[in-house]
Amino acid sequence: AWYMACPEAFDKKHSAAILSLVEYSRLSTEKRLSVLQVLSAHERQWGSNTKKSLRELAKRGDPKLRREVLITLTLSGDGNARRELIQPLEAEVNNSFFTSDSLTDLAQVHYRIREYRDAIKYYKRSIADGIYSTSGRRDVNLGLARCYALDKKYRDAQKSLERTGMSLDELAELAEHPDFVEMAASSRYRKAFGLDED
Repeated sequence: AWYMACPEAFDKKHSAAILSLVEYSRLSTEKRLSVLQVLSAHERQWGSNTKKSLRELAKRGDPKLRREVLITLTLSGDGNARRELIQPLEAEVNNSFFTSDSLTDLAQVHYRIREYRDAIKYYKRSIADGIYSTSGRRDVNLGLARCYALDKKYRDAQKSLERTGMSLDELAELAEHPDFVEMAASSRYRKAFGLDED
């Protein structure tokens, strides 16, 4: 939150310190994932050895950390990291009899690496494949709405939001999320979040 409020404070020394926290194995995986997202958001300040260090970490990290490292590298333009990230997930989809969960997983990764149209494709395939839990349907429709909103397809985003079954309070809170803030600012689509027109 501090770096978001004061992005100019993040420099190469901060980058090196944050990287050392990501590499620090005694820190919980959840905290390392959070710190890694801070590093990812400030790529322009990375030191010269940051990518090399992250590639080494991807070779030995636990699965959650490895995925987040590969996402970070992919967002920095590393094509090899993208292949390492996507190919096993595509293989899982192709080799699974019940593919809904695998399709959702693949869609979520495409969302994370800002490939929104691919994410939409896989979310839609997941829905077509059949999602049997209420929470699963809600999560997929919310993910679909995020990607539509980020791709400026607000009408489709609104329809997906309607299928989530979210309460008015939840929708109003969602309007402040970076994925939806531009859509919520539109006078035409404010009602999708239960907001009155100004």
